[in-house]
Amino acid sequence: MELEYLIFPYWLVFAAWVGGAIYIHKFKIIPTLKKYGRDYEEYISLRKQRKQLDEYIDLCKEHRLPDIHWRYMKIFNKVGLVLLIGWVLLLYMAEQQ
Repeated sequence: MELEYLIFPYWLVFAAWVGGAIYIHKFKIIPTLKKYGRDYEEYISLRKQRKQLDEYIDLCKEHRLPDIHWRYMKIFNKVGLVLLIGWVLLLYMAEQQ
């Protein structure tokens, strides 16, 4: 199997992973923070988003909300970095063939 055939499916997995994180942050975390009177402004800064995630985790523990969303967001950076490195390596290896 040629590596060129893996580029698009790999990109779809990466895009789905990032899209899932954006969806969770925008449609799950922010409305929950707003509902409970916390800082719900949408920030671009990753540091402020991390702080909002920590507030969301506290809310989930305090009010017994589902924890699937904050667990996804906790591992998002690690898995996203691995997927990004894999994407770059896949492009490099496909170019070398």
